[in-house]
Amino acid sequence: MGSNCTNATELWAGVQSGNKKALSDLYEMYADALYEFGKSYSSDSCLIEDCIHDLFVELYMRRKRLPVARNVKNYLFTILRRKITELSKSRPLVISPEDDHIRRIYRNQEVSRETEIIHKEEKEELGLLLTKAIHRLSPKQRKGVTMRFYENKTYEEMALSLDISIDTARTLIYRSLKSMRGNWP
Repeated sequence: MGSNCTNATELWAGVQSGNKKALSDLYEMYADALYEFGKSYSSDSCLIEDCIHDLFVELYMRRKRLPVARNVKNYLFTILRRKITELSKSRPLVISPEDDHIRRIYRNQEVSRETEIIHKEEKEELGLLLTKAIHRLSPKQRKGVTMRFYENKTYEEMALSLDISIDTARTLIYRSLKSMRGNWP
């Protein structure tokens, strides 16, 4: 690395302050590992590369709102996994004509209408169970869970909004999830 930054945490801080060299060094440090990690979620190499590039562009665009990352690698991997999952749902499956083996596999995996109905009912039932578990929480816990998991707020954003410390926000979510697990049938 040609930067004064020696580790990922320093590079992260550099990105937060708008240092493009730190962003470039962070990309160099993790691009290959991110690509290998992405292959466990998709076989579409173009999709993986797009997601990695989008990830770094968004890091720079959101640099002033980035949280303090205790483990930069885990943060990047988590965001990449989410991006791949989201983009995989929206992109149509494209299979090259010369790959007969893969085409045969997908042709034989047509989902019956009955299977679709069963999956839909299971998803609805799970949604109801989750809703019941959330409604058993205190109002403050419900607000915290909503902010963290439905609005995708960081602990820092939660703390500001709820007028509590970041550690208290983490504890609130931890206890809420523990309570929900205890109320799960």
